[in-house]
Amino acid sequence: MAPRRPRDNGSGAMRAVAGRRHGAGQLVAGALRRAEILISDGEPKGDFPVGQEGERLSATAEKLSIYERIGGEKAVDRLVQAFYDHMDALPQAAEVREMHGPELTEIRKVFRNYLTEWTGGPALYSPVKGHPRLRQRHLPFAIDDARRDAWMACMIRALDDTLGDTPARRELEGNISKLADWMRNRA
Repeated sequence: MAPRRPRDNGSGAMRAVAGRRHGAGQLVAGALRRAEILISDGEPKGDFPVGQEGERLSATAEKLSIYERIGGEKAVDRLVQAFYDHMDALPQAAEVREMHGPELTEIRKVFRNYLTEWTGGPALYSPVKGHPRLRQRHLPFAIDDARRDAWMACMIRALDDTLGDTPARRELEGNISKLADWMRNRA
């Protein structure tokens, strides 16, 4: 007997299910490129919350990823640098900074690669690390509202420093905020 195929409800779920059959790297890259991720009840389904279900962008924006719209590799590099600079400087981020250990060289590279791929740029993360499984990877760390807010404070300052106030920047901040919410694992 052939396996039952899920019905396509028009949300992109069928493409996501089909993508799983071809490996995590292809699924991640495909989901990023098409910005097709399912969000239900405010919780992302997967590690790549890119936009609200049914949300439409302008015709030009549909053709360009957030990665391209914010300025590509150089913009992501500046964002990651500014983010960790703020994490070192902000007193409210001290506990979050401690979670990263004393040396940041490797974590900066991993975060840059993740952000590059997550925003629609080249697949730098998944070929090396596999599927992000961000929530699972962060479970050993106590992430409550205060730590989520401290992390976001660093990110918002980094976004302000590097991207200014553009529609792509606001979209990226919203997506990162959803991701940060999803990482909370303690009350």
